[in-house]
Amino acid sequence: MINWQEYPFTKLLFPFITGIGLAIYFDTGNFSLLFTLYSVLSLTALILFRIRGNVKINYAFSIITLISFLVLGYTWTLFRNELAHPAHFQQHFTGEVQPILGTIADMPVQKGERIKFTLQLKAIRLADKSIAANGNILMYIPKDSLSANLVYGDQIGVAGIPRAIASPTNPHAFDYQSYLHFKNIHYQLFIKQGDWQVLGDNEGNPILKLAFQWRKNFIEVLRKYLKDENQFSVGSALILGYKDEITEEIRAAYAGTGAMHVLAVSGLHVGLIFLILNTLLKVFNSNKIWWRVLRVTILLLGIWAFALITGASPSVLRAATMFTFVTIGMSLKQPTNIYNTLAGSAVLLLAFNPYLLMNVGFQMSYLAVIGIVYFQPKIAEKWMIKNRIGNYLWQLAAVSMSAQLMTLPLSLYYFHQFPSYFILSGLIVVPAAGVILFAGIGLFLLEAISPILAAKLGWCLDALISLVNWFIFLIHQLPFSVIRGIWIGGFLAFLLYLLLFSVIGIINTKRWKWMMVSSLIFAFASLTSAFKNFQKTNNQQIVVYDVYKHSLIDFVNGRDCYTLQNEDIPEKTVSFAAQNNRWQMGIRHFETIHFSKDSLHVFNNWRFKEGRVQFFNQDFAIIDRPLVADFSDDKITVTHILIRNTPDLKITDLTTIFNFKTIVFDSSNKKYQVEKWKKECEDLNLQYWYTAEDGAFILTVE
Repeated sequence: MINWQEYPFTKLLFPFITGIGLAIYFDTGNFSLLFTLYSVLSLTALILFRIRGNVKINYAFSIITLISFLVLGYTWTLFRNELAHPAHFQQHFTGEVQPILGTIADMPVQKGERIKFTLQLKAIRLADKSIAANGNILMYIPKDSLSANLVYGDQIGVAGIPRAIASPTNPHAFDYQSYLHFKNIHYQLFIKQGDWQVLGDNEGNPILKLAFQWRKNFIEVLRKYLKDENQFSVGSALILGYKDEITEEIRAAYAGTGAMHVLAVSGLHVGLIFLILNTLLKVFNSNKIWWRVLRVTILLLGIWAFALITGASPSVLRAATMFTFVTIGMSLKQPTNIYNTLAGSAVLLLAFNPYLLMNVGFQMSYLAVIGIVYFQPKIAEKWMIKNRIGNYLWQLAAVSMSAQLMTLPLSLYYFHQFPSYFILSGLIVVPAAGVILFAGIGLFLLEAISPILAAKLGWCLDALISLVNWFIFLIHQLPFSVIRGIWIGGFLAFLLYLLLFSVIGIINTKRWKWMMVSSLIFAFASLTSAFKNFQKTNNQQIVVYDVYKHSLIDFVNGRDCYTLQNEDIPEKTVSFAAQNNRWQMGIRHFETIHFSKDSLHVFNNWRFKEGRVQFFNQDFAIIDRPLVADFSDDKITVTHILIRNTPDLKITDLTTIFNFKTIVFDSSNKKYQVEKWKKECEDLNLQYWYTAEDGAFILTVE
């Protein structure tokens, strides 16, 4: 039986998280109804336990406390949504060019030929006056000598029309709108040269400004000594959490080997900083009160300075908050329970920003630590190795297995892949990460003291990162290094976690009832998965994707997919638009044909020749060139017409040649021409679909 008095923060965390989740997914905004319900539930709990006797009064107050935290999580989350604030700039939005005044709220980074940063609004020009406004806009400004020198805290004025960030237009694609929503960013603005100016500086938080300045300086030091882009991208990410210049080659290799977490500054790095400072401070060990206070102050300043300089990611915030609890507990000479410490840090961070709950890094970091704390000792004790090096490697492998076990359902849900050699990569990358971090800190110190010694250490650091990259690429090239295309939905991920926690119940209690619970959950999860797979084998679907300047169509027949695409479409573009949807549908076999092919292609119930596609009872006419006059009296009957590559034609010409239900304009057409065609369709009362605005055209074949 769990004694919840030992885990007070854990007991409060669950209702607090529940309240946040309810606010995110069921945002009614009806505060009067909420507080009425809260009052009724609390009063009912108090009356029921009062009737049963005063001995139960503590239980009543416990339930009221839990309900209070649920309501607190709900209301606080609603309050944190800036769109609901009366002063948000969208309330004064005219849809035309308006002067905007704001402050740069983060560290500007280069994205291609533009500088990207978040602008925190202060005022907006309305008619002949300026009014106070708040809200965030994601800004993209052309790179030049002026924009390259922008820093956190600069106050700038811009003139433009902020556009709402669009939801994904392709099925199961990455939801960038939702990702930014949980950062309270809902609009973006692409600025032209000369439509902005710097109006002032030093407007931001001075501590953050100093942290960002240090980070920028440290990045330049690494850039000086790590000449190769792969070495620099790994070094800057691992030491400083700067991930904006990670190459696709590095990203793919580290993700495919299960080592991507090392490139995100996390609890491992904060723990190493804590270890360094704590070890140095032990040299001046003293029990005097003033020293204990000074020691705690130095530790906390060091931990949080590192957290701020590395970008204050959710995993770093979690680790810094947790070590803050540990440090204070050590100074008070009070025993700390790691689960209670984790829960306390989570409550504190969510109280600061409830939207952190939806951050993948936040979720993964907490689950990984819980897995390591619980499973690592149990796995490690199964094999006792007397050899010191062998035991160290086994302990390290146990850590990797524990973290992977606890994060696996969530990892499959978000990333749809499993790194087969995660243990091997962990044995190499985790120890190397500590050495690289120490070397990086030493490099920053030596650069200020002795550039000659810094050059030698910089060479060593470059060689070490190069060696680590070589090992990672070697592992990535091994057969079956990564299993891709594993698609599980949110419900199945939930069932897998229920199964995992029931297994923990078996380990802890050794009771038969937990075995029964595990068996039932496993059976239900298996049946759910089998039913989903059965549905996929009987799925027939046509998907015309939204791909800028390109055409891409999937004809799905169960596990088979017949794809039509233009010849010059990059594979990366195809993957970004269609890969997740293909994985979700469980496609295993592909046939790809280019639109330019004139010969006949036939696969089962799919047939393509010279701009005509027959798929079961659906008949597509693909128009990508001017129409040739047809003097016959009989019209050609098709179910749909797809227009691509902006052919020179009028919609009225189509109606003289074809009988059809719908016209589909894909994103290979020029927008101005599509607008003319849409107007013609409306005048002729014809159904149309434009993928750039309406999203992918999805047709289920009955």
